[in-house]
Parts: sequence; structure tokens; C-alpha cells
Amino acid sequence: SVTTTSPDSSERVLTIGAAGIQTGTGGVTGGAISLTAANNTGGTANALVINGVLNTTIGSGGVLTLSGGVSLNASPTLGAGNITLNGNGIDITLGTINFATSTVVSVIRHINITGALTTSASQNLTLTADNNNDGLGGVVVQSGASISSGGTLSISGSDFEVANAYSADPNSAIDIKSGSSATATGTISFFGNVGNSNINVNGAITNNSSGATITFTPFGAGVINLGANVTSTSGLITF
Repeated sequence: SVTTTSPDSSERVLTIGAAGIQTGTGGVTGGAISLTAANNTGGTANALVINGVLNTTIGSGGVLTLSGGVSLNASPTLGAGNITLNGNGIDITLGTINFATSTVVSVIRHINITGALTTSASQNLTLTADNNNDGLGGVVVQSGASISSGGTLSISGSDFEVANAYSADPNSAIDIKSGSSATATGTISFFGNVGNSNINVNGAITNNSSGATITFTPFGAGVINLGANVTSTSGLITF
């Protein structure tokens, strides 16, 4: 367990380098990893940066818990020990990582996808921005980034503020940028939480499972801005 504390209103960034952390070896069952970083007063920083693999093998049964204020850039490997990551913030950034089990990422404000985000076969992925439904918080998939779920894919958000840190469209709840993509083996669902913001689809959306549906549901007066192909393998596509 490692924790940074702050004597003032500024964040104290905790970075795990490429070497990562491993708690089990040989015949020793993996123990828990708990990392906590102090954020700034507004909670807007990526105060906990993970650039190496966190590994709690050997064994099984460990649970991954993600909170805001985290930049996760390496795939966690769960064994017997839990992995708990808390940046005490309101946003999360996900790079090139794979979740081996079904995963829910839920934060107070924004989710920023910058790499190839995947889940293993038959494992679902849920991305929930603005989990307190106060109207501020969205999901952006950056150009060059991608999402590929081995199971279902569910993405929801409310709105990005003007001049946000992620260059997302301030009129969007979900912003799938040109040059990005999202695929899933199960159903795909994009929906607005609250407010009147749009769902921007400028990267290809593909469903690879026969009969599985794709659904886009803006909230309120929000619209779907469609600028890329949406492809389903015999399942319904609902706009």
C-alpha cells in the first residue's frame, strides 16, 4: 500500500514506472496492491499514473477497483490479491490496456480513451461518465484510439464543458473522434445520462455478433451526429 498526501491544494502525483509491481512469486500467493494519490482541490489531475503492470498472481479471486484521478496505461493482472487504484479525482484516462474480466469504469466527470482499450473474450465493458448525474461529464475516444469489447459495450455520458482538457466537442455527451473505432462481440449501447448533448460518431462502430444490436440514445434535445460507418452482423441498429 502506497499513499501520497498533500499539505496544500496541489496534487502529489504518484507514478508507477514500467517495472510495475508484483506481489506473488514462485509458490507465494499474490497479495493486494493499493495505491492512493493526493489530488488538487478540484480533483482535476491525473494524480495516479500507472505505466507498468500491476500483478497479484499467483492465485485467483482478486478484484480491480478503479477511481477517478487515474491514468492507467498498462494492463493489470489479477491473481489472489485485489488491486485498488484511487487518484482522488473526477476524471480517468485509459491507455492501451486489456481487462481480463468484465469491468465497469465509472467516474464523476470525464472518461478519456487514448489507446487500444480491450476486454477478453465474453467479458463486458461499461464506461459511465457523470456518474452523479449533475450534467457534467462525457466519454471521448481520441483519434487513433479504439475500444474492443469481447462481450457487450455500454457507454454513457452527459456533457463536456467548453475548453475542456481533452479537446472533446463541448456539445457532446459521447465523442467518438475521426480515426478511432469501437467494436464489440455483444450488444453496443451509447446513451446520454442527462442534459441535451449530442452523440458524435466520427469513428467506425462495428458489432461482430450475429443478431446483437447497436443502439444510440441521446438525452433530451441531443442528436446523433453520424460521420462514420455503423455496421451490425444482422442485428438491429437503432438511432
